[in-house]
Amino acid sequence: MLLDVLREDGGAAVELATALYTAVLQRAPGVWRFLYSSWNRLPGLNALRTSWMTRRFRETENAVRRFNPETILTTHPLASAIAARMKRRDGLWARLVTAYWDWHFQPFCCFPEVDHYLVPLPRQREAFIAAGTPPSRVTVSGILVAPEFRVSVPRMEARAQLRLPEDRPVVLVLGGGRGWGLEPLARSIVRLRTPISAVFLCGSRERRIRLERLVAGLAKGAVEIRLLGFEANPAPYYHAADLIVSKPSGLSPAQAFACGTPMLAVSPEPGHEEANLVEFTGCGAVLVPRPSEDPAAAISRLLANPAALAAASASARKLVAIDTEAVALAVLAPVMAVETAVK
Repeated sequence: MLLDVLREDGGAAVELATALYTAVLQRAPGVWRFLYSSWNRLPGLNALRTSWMTRRFRETENAVRRFNPETILTTHPLASAIAARMKRRDGLWARLVTAYWDWHFQPFCCFPEVDHYLVPLPRQREAFIAAGTPPSRVTVSGILVAPEFRVSVPRMEARAQLRLPEDRPVVLVLGGGRGWGLEPLARSIVRLRTPISAVFLCGSRERRIRLERLVAGLAKGAVEIRLLGFEANPAPYYHAADLIVSKPSGLSPAQAFACGTPMLAVSPEPGHEEANLVEFTGCGAVLVPRPSEDPAAAISRLLANPAALAAASASARKLVAIDTEAVALAVLAPVMAVETAVK
């Protein structure tokens, strides 16, 4: 059973909370940075994460009760908080496994009711253990990435499938589900004098339409622009690209790393993505613009430096070299073995 808690219990309250969160990120980033780094020192915020923010998810709770699972695997802190509250309050007996979604350690996302954590990096495992989690309950699995990102697909084969040009570099531009930072990136990239094909994954039809209007009013350089909305399977675009331009989120970088496509990290969201960027740059997994360098200038510079692209790609692949399915199934094996024995 696949359950999206925001869809299951979506409504005006969720939309308002999402709009408020986005507004704070955009207009008061310092406030979010402070909250993100100081929640465990501020009165009331611990109760917010463990109880208050989960109380309205009745449909999610009812769906879990009806399904009566042996194991729950969560991939978002809100889902973890809801399942943890059910175990604590309702005596839900299911084994709770959390696949960690970011590349740094954040105690806000730790719950004593979680039976096992799957984390991307060894440093995170060490941090969980230092915070009091028993070593046997934390496994380094890498971020779980779909197989289509890990298979080897020749770049030109992927371009032919997508009808992308073969005579110029392809740059894939990502902004996450909300299209974070795509407008300034479009303004910068569209003026490039370096001939490239820039493919923007806008995340939604509405965001694509807004970007189309923006690009239509800008002076053009030598860039071919392709604007796409939501793509159910973006993997071919990852394989087709010479360079991926993305904010340093959780899943998108993991997908880029798995494809072996180098990534230029730009426009991190305050707090969590800034912390991710510190981890990425520390191990050389991503490339970044130079101080005061325009993103378009960074793209031109990097496309002219294949050695830098190859070095970043090689470092990044080390972060996703683990067979995540095998590790995840090994964590679930005790439950699977019991079920088989009963049958």
